[in-house]
Amino acid sequence: MKTAKKILLINGRISPVWKKALRDTALDLKRNLEEVNEDQAEGVIWQNYDFIILDAGIIYELSKFIAGIISHNPNARIVIFSSVPAWEEARDVMLAGAVDYAYKTMNKTDIYSTLKKNLEITSSS
Repeated sequence: MKTAKKILLINGRISPVWKKALRDTALDLKRNLEEVNEDQAEGVIWQNYDFIILDAGIIYELSKFIAGIISHNPNARIVIFSSVPAWEEARDVMLAGAVDYAYKTMNKTDIYSTLKKNLEITSSS
């Protein structure tokens, strides 16, 4: 499988510090981080990305949004970051098709670990 070498961030009111940590981590993993707003998601070609990052706090109807991505690309690898993780939300997004649900931290090591784990899963698929 040819790797896309790109990560998509669906952004919004995301902290510039967290966005920089994501961008730096993506570069450390030799990936480009591209961004679109939630309202631009309709035009995204989902297969062009290694995986998609969503911030649980910025997407309205998160499970429905994930299901919409999966309807366009059943193999989409979606990673959710949440600053206020809740098991109910984790369950719902995983049932909708997300592959990971992680705590939204500013710690670059933690972000790196989450992204690297999901890139390895993507590469072995």
